[in-house]
Amino acid sequence: MGERKNEESQADTSLKLERVFDAPRELVFEACSKTEHINRWMCPKGFTIPSSIGDFRVGGKWRSDMRSPDGEPYPMEGVYEKIIENELIVTSHAWIGDDGKPEHWTTLTLRFEDAGPGKTKLTLEHVNLRSKESRDNHVEGWGMCLDKLGPLLAELKGKAS
Repeated sequence: MGERKNEESQADTSLKLERVFDAPRELVFEACSKTEHINRWMCPKGFTIPSSIGDFRVGGKWRSDMRSPDGEPYPMEGVYEKIIENELIVTSHAWIGDDGKPEHWTTLTLRFEDAGPGKTKLTLEHVNLRSKESRDNHVEGWGMCLDKLGPLLAELKGKAS
């Protein structure tokens, strides 16, 4: 019984989303690794990222100051744990509390796979979330982020042509 409960708990605190984008893998990877692109899509609809920093290398730190539509701050930070160019990004992720310290560490994984000529399958996994409610909120939030990534990729693809 204990094992099953742990499996359910892990399922309750993890999410996995997959999307296929009409863009080559290199471009999708770029959009997920360069700060100027991340700032445009890696926040839910109506939210913004007015400032962020990122040292995109294994062991490099990042910090992002996301703002809600009413201006409420949602700062977060992490450390890049594993990077395989055009294939994989793994980073720690934590929301920053009012005391300026990380509240709860999670792991965010992005996988990039070819999905046909000029198409890329992006798999986003976010694990070790605090609760089922947190997971559900993140499913909705990440879904909105991925909705914003498609138009950004179309714009970047147009500039590359």
